[in-house]
Amino acid sequence: MTTSKSDLLSVPLPWILIPEFDVNWRRALCAADGENPEDWFPFPTEDFVHAAAVCALCPIRVDCERWGRAHRMSGVWGGVRLVDGRAK
Repeated sequence: MTTSKSDLLSVPLPWILIPEFDVNWRRALCAADGENPEDWFPFPTEDFVHAAAVCALCPIRVDCERWGRAHRMSGVWGGVRLVDGRAK
């Protein structure tokens, strides 16, 4: 069975992240039912107010931001908009 790109967009973001011993992605608030993973990957012209508000209350916010920076990710990680792991 293969997974298409559109299938991945229909599941919460933490479900598709590589498991790490130091980050429990299942506790991430962005994994809650009804959250749209695309909110954490806005186009440069879009804001990330919703993602930042969810992240502000998230119990793994600090670890999430640290992981995003360490892995040179782009998008909203721990409430911070990153481009290649650097705050934008």
